[in-house]
Amino acid sequence: MADTEKTKLGITKFFTAYFKNFSKIIYANVIFAVPLVIFFMLFYFLGQAINFKNIIILCLTVIFVMPFYAGLTLVTRNMVRGDDYIPVFKTFLKGIKENGLIFLLHGAVLYCAILFSYFSIMLYGNLAQQNTMFYAVMILCIIVSILFLFMFFNLPLMTVTFDISIKDTYKNCALMTFGEIKNNFLALIGVFLLGIFCLSFLIVSGTALWVIILTILFVVCLVPASMSFIINYAEYKDMMNLLVSKEQRKHEIEREILYKKNPNLKKQDEARKFRDDFSDVVIDENEDGDEYIFHNGKMVKRSVLIKQMKAAGEIIDKKEE
Repeated sequence: MADTEKTKLGITKFFTAYFKNFSKIIYANVIFAVPLVIFFMLFYFLGQAINFKNIIILCLTVIFVMPFYAGLTLVTRNMVRGDDYIPVFKTFLKGIKENGLIFLLHGAVLYCAILFSYFSIMLYGNLAQQNTMFYAVMILCIIVSILFLFMFFNLPLMTVTFDISIKDTYKNCALMTFGEIKNNFLALIGVFLLGIFCLSFLIVSGTALWVIILTILFVVCLVPASMSFIINYAEYKDMMNLLVSKEQRKHEIEREILYKKNPNLKKQDEARKFRDDFSDVVIDENEDGDEYIFHNGKMVKRSVLIKQMKAAGEIIDKKEE
């Protein structure tokens, strides 16, 4: 019962956040759609010109549109984390400026993953019609393709959120493919339902002309930004908890290693922390030394506190010298 209520609350929060930012989602989608349409048409007509109408040419769009997806990801990331003021165009450009080159690399990797998935599934699907044993290999290729998809659910969000090396970004995303499997499936279900929503309109549209018009409208006004919002909403919270706590643990371990090499460093850090805890307390040495001072949940005698503050100051000054 509690799980059901939690799920309902999560869905309610999602739709509240989504419709609160709906106008911004459409705006960001329109900005992203401009380069998307340009590059798609460019490679479509290139395929027509060289008489090579193949996914190899058409999917080159992915590489060149990914830097713009950096801008879209930053916009939807800010929506997901609850920012009240999001200047969409300015944030979009900031995402491109800060992460465009890295996303170009992501685009090249995604391009290879798409081709690998497509051709391996097609190959073993055709072979399976002659020998049913190849169905097992085809299913394995589908699973690998889904894992690629899960990794790329996390990759854009992690890139715009954390300032870490490309190697660590890919390593963390690969680990989150399995470690955050629940969130990955939630994102997949969300994207699937978005596709069903759009497809239902295309099915009832009636004529081929309306199918084309609605497809263009969905691509230009809705789908990419909504998809980015859904994925980021599913992944952001746990990604932050996981990586921030990981960085904190890493920092704590590094400090412990330094403390073992230099025991005085631990004393200096403790002295600085003690002084900072009482930095806003005004201490008059002329007043009653037996008077107790209550601060941050601590009761300390004035005379003891003065003595401790002086000792801490001496330790810190010794470091600064």
